Amino acid sequence: RSQNSKVLQNVAAALANLALDKDTRPRIVEEGAVRPLVQLCSRSQDNKVLGYAAGALSNLACHEGSRSEIVDLGALRPLVQLCISSSDNTVLANVAGALSNLARHADNRPQIVQEGAIEPLISLCSSSKDIAVLANGSEALANLSIHKASRPLLVAGGAVDPLVELLSNSQDLTVLGNTAEALANLSQHE
Repeated sequence: RSQNSKVLQNVAAALANLALDKDTRPRIVEEGAVRPLVQLCSRSQDNKVLGYAAGALSNLACHEGSRSEIVDLGALRPLVQLCISSSDNTVLANVAGALSNLARHADNRPQIVQEGAIEPLISLCSSSKDIAVLANGSEALANLSIHKASRPLLVAGGAVDPLVELLSNSQDLTVLGNTAEALANLSQHE
């Protein structure tokens, strides 16, 4: 197992690229690639490695059948920690994308919330100027807000003001759509 950053970058990039193909995603998971990707997200200090590893997890999480396994293999904690600690837009966009894709599975939503993702995702949506970060962060909040039990936590965590701000100021249609969806879900808060 190489510790060479260039080797790790290339391996993670290859997995991220291979995981773009919907037919390849399940095979990558079956072959055991998730655990090393999670380890890279946990241990690497190299932003390129982190960006590619989080991107690979994001792409793998597009496959509905892999979402639970990715969570079961411990991906949430390092993804949330990267959301908190990273200042690299590629890393943040891919981490938010991974959390968003994982939140498409109903059983994962409570676990994502329990892992502490709400506050850092809200922070991304309130402080980032990067369109990819905003698009993926707002989508993650929209997907989490589908879960009724998460809505009061999102509201209490301060999600409404940054979402309204994005809705008022963004020119990006993806950001606007995700933001509107999140606010529509939150308006059902009981």
